[in-house]
Amino acid sequence: MKKYQFDENSFKNHPWYKCLQSNGIKKQLLIKALLNLQKMKNNKFIIYNAPVASDFKKMSLDNGIWKFEQEYCFQINKIIKQYNIKNITFYNLTNMCGFKKNDFYDPQHLCESGAVKFSKKIISIFRLNN
Repeated sequence: MKKYQFDENSFKNHPWYKCLQSNGIKKQLLIKALLNLQKMKNNKFIIYNAPVASDFKKMSLDNGIWKFEQEYCFQINKIIKQYNIKNITFYNLTNMCGFKKNDFYDPQHLCESGAVKFSKKIISIFRLNN
């Protein structure tokens, strides 16, 4: 199994963080994707950002990437409201409590046991909101 490792280079080498622009191509792709889902009126979609490891949050707060991550979540909600998309519900769960470093196989992805823990938590959220 690959050893969990995370440092500033993790951001530099990640394609998502190479060109941070809140109004760039990523936003255009996001709008297009959400509008395509809206066309499927007989379906209901749930979109979420899953929890991240505490060291990811700390380092991304230090380098400004956390602000970009939260802006991305804000943009999803804004697009859903702006285009009156009724069949999509978005949950920003990046700050969900109850996860430890060993629940992740890297800073942004849960390992199998972490995914089981997350599944139980998110099911209860869905039940509360339906």
